[in-house]
Amino acid sequence: MNLVQKLPIGLGLACLMMLNSCSKEDAAVTPALQQEQENSYSSHKGVTYVSPLFSSTIGLVGKEVYPAGWEAYSFGPGEADPLIPAGTSSLTNLWGENASPWEKPLPPVPTAPTANSVVTVANYGSISDISYAGTKIKNLTPGKKYTITFYVATTKLKGAYTTPQQYASNVLINLNAKAVQVSLKGKEATWVPQTITFDAVSNEEVFNFFAAGGIGNSAYAHVFVDNNSIKEVIFKL
Repeated sequence: MNLVQKLPIGLGLACLMMLNSCSKEDAAVTPALQQEQENSYSSHKGVTYVSPLFSSTIGLVGKEVYPAGWEAYSFGPGEADPLIPAGTSSLTNLWGENASPWEKPLPPVPTAPTANSVVTVANYGSISDISYAGTKIKNLTPGKKYTITFYVATTKLKGAYTTPQQYASNVLINLNAKAVQVSLKGKEATWVPQTITFDAVSNEEVFNFFAAGGIGNSAYAHVFVDNNSIKEVIFKL
């Protein structure tokens, strides 16, 4: 009877000893695993993926006022008249000025219905009397392919002016040393979506544009870029 009673006690002690040993081993292993995890995470520290940036045209309006990342551009000496203005307009007025309303207000942009600012360039009647505006598309990886999507439009001022007004016939886009012409004929005060796919040759690419109008007439063209207008093209196997 004593043996029967002692046997469970002995087994119980053995189990307690085993549990105690296991607990000590776990206590010894856990910090090691934590350290290994920390080392694994720390190996990724300092490696940050930076998304490509095509600056939006959302910002303050005004003559020679530009959204963050945008500025006046020129192809080279003598190719643009510095007296021909560019800047940021509202959907209803040139440079946002109450005294200069559009004959036909621009409609809300489909992808950004609450936005009310667009980058504007002018053509005052000849190829030399034009203004340019543009931005640098940044954080690109050379050799990779990207797609940008944006909107272009043309308007003219309301009322009579010394220089006759007309709608721009085309918008010329320059990107990655290539020119893209977008026809605006028959699309007055209408947003025309445009998508360009290009291969990056450096980590920055210049994007600029100007308006093409009729000889002797002035015209305005606009570009709108939202906050999500560039994507890397991923090829799936």
